[in-house]
Amino acid sequence: MSEAEAHLHAQLGKVVGTLTVGAFPTAARGLLPAALRLLGEGHPSLVVRVEEMDFQSPLVRVGRGELDLGLVQDWENAPMTLPDGLHRATLMADVAEVALPADHPLAGPGRDWIAVDEVLGERWISRTVGSTCHDWLIHTLRAHDAQPRIEHTVIEYSTQLAMVAAGMGLAMVPRLGQGPVPAGVRVLPLRPVLGRSIYAVWRADNAGRPAVRHAVAALRAAAQSA
Repeated sequence: MSEAEAHLHAQLGKVVGTLTVGAFPTAARGLLPAALRLLGEGHPSLVVRVEEMDFQSPLVRVGRGELDLGLVQDWENAPMTLPDGLHRATLMADVAEVALPADHPLAGPGRDWIAVDEVLGERWISRTVGSTCHDWLIHTLRAHDAQPRIEHTVIEYSTQLAMVAAGMGLAMVPRLGQGPVPAGVRVLPLRPVLGRSIYAVWRADNAGRPAVRHAVAALRAAAQSA
């Protein structure tokens, strides 16, 4: 039925119907608003429904046919395996940076970057246990033979940065998720660079659907300006 619907829409050449999109939080905030605006301007007959998700990857929901399109990520030290029957397009590369209180010894004016092994014993503010970014922080520090001292778990990156400004610890924040950096916080890149790739994924039987193609194009345009 999905293939037949995609074929019909392709034959008509119209971007119509309803498109369901799932995204992890930083992509939902940093990419989707601009992409949705582009889609709305170019294809007003298309209805897009967005679901932000964290503890369940959109990859699973797309594979089940519960979502038409998903925004997913993988870190260099934890690559993603794409299941059979799914297609993907790379949207952008992102990097993780360390947010420190401005008066921290590592945040001095002569510092342009931070080595991972310099912050292994620090107190950390992390996202909620079970989230992708929490697991990524644990994996990164344990790869350097360190047990992370996570003292605070906070969902929103803006709240993490506010707590960093209050001197409650350090936070590793993807550049896409930073937003405005508050006073009293300095953000520095890591060495070696710790990066992630952000992808759009969809089912192979939806590949011919114009709504999917145009949504991916809008996401790529949004990623270029992010």
